[in-house]
Amino acid sequence: MKICYKWVDDTKDVIQVGLTYAWQFVGVHYVWGGKELKRDRGYDCSGYVQEYLEALGIVRRGVNNVMNAQQMYHRLEGFCGISVQVASPGDLIFFGKDKMNIDHVGIAVGSSHMLEAGGGSDKLLTTGMVRLSPIRKDYVGVLSISELLEKKVKI
Repeated sequence: MKICYKWVDDTKDVIQVGLTYAWQFVGVHYVWGGKELKRDRGYDCSGYVQEYLEALGIVRRGVNNVMNAQQMYHRLEGFCGISVQVASPGDLIFFGKDKMNIDHVGIAVGSSHMLEAGGGSDKLLTTGMVRLSPIRKDYVGVLSISELLEKKVKI
């Protein structure tokens, strides 16, 4: 189910299939700098979100296309115009001190919650995981996934 965007045509359906794909990773270990599941590794927040974006056909990951949350925000900042109160399921929510200090990203799922890969203070050996969490108050921007899909944006 890696390339779910090719299965359906309607933007809402693509997002729903993408969210279904993202939900399957709940419980996977958090690993700072984690970008894949190979060899029992896990995800950090940006690696998890890139997995979701890849499933939607928005990003094609490779050695030269791995982004942290800050880099992802700056590549997509032009699409970050909505507030967290109107975020739709599937939208990306960026967190941090301000636009120059983004340190986290999650996937909105509705009811003031998000899917995220979150750790703890120990970035190498942690009990963190991909999980459902309340949306934090330090959000900086919300990116409209439907707008990216409708404009066929690729990063």
